[in-house]
Amino acid sequence: MKQRDSDQATEHRILGHVQSAGQLLGHFAGHPIYSVVIDQAEQHYNFLGVAACYPDGKYDLRCLKPGEFILDPGLIYRPQGYSVD
Repeated sequence: MKQRDSDQATEHRILGHVQSAGQLLGHFAGHPIYSVVIDQAEQHYNFLGVAACYPDGKYDLRCLKPGEFILDPGLIYRPQGYSVD
């Protein structure tokens, strides 16, 4: 897992152990990008984009808005139904 900001904050912003549930949109860094993924708690997440990285390859968590998560290798997802006010 690539990290730069506090390890604890980063760990809470990283998705792991997901299954694809939506359309294959393409590939990034050799990994598939799915429109929707599902985590172990059966929460659905929608793909939003790609996370900014520092030159050392670690994620810039400041690019994430509330409710957004990173799925390695830097794909940003937000839970379905999450409202950003």
